[in-house]
Amino acid sequence: MNVKKRYWILGAFALTGGLSLIIGLGSQANGPVGVPTAQREDPTNDTTKQALWVAHSQEGLKNHLKDPDSAKFKNVFFSKLSGSPVACGEVNSKNALGGYVGYQRFVAAGTSLAVLEIEVSDFGNLWKKVCRK
Repeated sequence: MNVKKRYWILGAFALTGGLSLIIGLGSQANGPVGVPTAQREDPTNDTTKQALWVAHSQEGLKNHLKDPDSAKFKNVFFSKLSGSPVACGEVNSKNALGGYVGYQRFVAAGTSLAVLEIEVSDFGNLWKKVCRK
């Protein structure tokens, strides 16, 4: 799959995941009835909701791995740099032979999409576009 297509897919799934987050978690953050939308608080600015989004994304990423139960995460953070919420970080897990492969960066958008560094030849550019603390 070419890099442009991967970026498009990531954007589409990130947007879908972002909308799910806003719809699913945003009902409490919408404020009183009658308050214009522009004045309502963005639910993704809530650190608790960000942590829930990251945990949700990590679970989605685990399903992408050969041995989901072996996943170890580090340096994981929430980012909305691209306009849609994603979880960025590093994951190490076991391969089909039962050995750990080493930490690699990932970008995940809920349970819909997870991209590992070894899967995209131009991952560095993807990281720069969507991941920042």
